[in-house]
Amino acid sequence: GAAVGRAGPWGPKPPADLPSEAEGDDHFDSGIGSLGELDELTRAGLGVGLGTDPDVCPSNPERVESAIGQITEGLGKVGINGAERELLTYQTEDLDSALHLAIIHQEEQFLDYVLRYTSSCFLDLQNDMKQTALHLAVIVGQPDFVKKLMMAGASLLVQEKDGNTALHLACKERALDCAEALLPPHTPSQLRAHSLLNRSQLEEQLRCYNYNGFTPLHVAVLQNDISIVKHLLGFEVDVNLKEKGGGRTALHLAVEEQNLQVVKLLLESRADIHAQMYNGCTPICLAVYRPDPRITQMLKDFGSAEPVTDEDSDEDEGIDEDGMGEYDDFMMHGY
Repeated sequence: GAAVGRAGPWGPKPPADLPSEAEGDDHFDSGIGSLGELDELTRAGLGVGLGTDPDVCPSNPERVESAIGQITEGLGKVGINGAERELLTYQTEDLDSALHLAIIHQEEQFLDYVLRYTSSCFLDLQNDMKQTALHLAVIVGQPDFVKKLMMAGASLLVQEKDGNTALHLACKERALDCAEALLPPHTPSQLRAHSLLNRSQLEEQLRCYNYNGFTPLHVAVLQNDISIVKHLLGFEVDVNLKEKGGGRTALHLAVEEQNLQVVKLLLESRADIHAQMYNGCTPICLAVYRPDPRITQMLKDFGSAEPVTDEDSDEDEGIDEDGMGEYDDFMMHGY
């Protein structure tokens, strides 16, 4: 079966065969190429895949079609017979399970049916893009599907091929409703509702790094999504975590993006104005070389020291030429 990857706050290293940078939006494709030939099967009802084990994967097309017919006729039934159970182990050549296909086709009735018979250990099965059903629910923009998967016990920490958790993807897609579903209020009733989750997992997703070295907050800042940034800051997120490529905090990234509102939000959330990149640059050092003087002034208002000017030192010029341009390029293409 597909392996389940778990993320840690230290940021797991990417597998050797993965690129160091994401290539466009390829990681959102999700094996949708198989949809045409499987559309009929999906509407009928396929089950959670267990891999390619010949003992559990139906290989006889006639047996598959027969079982499909039985599931189609009995979607409302609670019972499940042997043929249906065999079909519920089916996976496509792209390793999409019934759960994946239900999400891709946005078939809520079928999703409810599959979840009824799906053990929690099957919820995190990954397709050939290493995506779980939860990743796909975010990609297709279905917060209700996200909630149902969470209620069933889906993990928030599984990473797809680029190391993104579902929350990373919600930030990337600017999907506030999905981000709110993945990071709900920490009320006792809310936590009881998510019986298979706990507070630590809900919060640990905020500390997860993708394979390009970004946390969800970094991604939200780079997307200039004020609403999601504000939502993430409402939880116990470490606002001063550094991305792995250049050592920039979210504040550094917001300064580079020249987003005054995000800079203000971060400063009000106690972002460290003295945090240094790997080359020693503080946020105000980046700000003075960029066009919006209001950001430089705001950093000063929050206590940042006036940076050393070119007249006082030639080192700043070296930092600008040798460091900042490099990190600007990384910022533009590194996630």
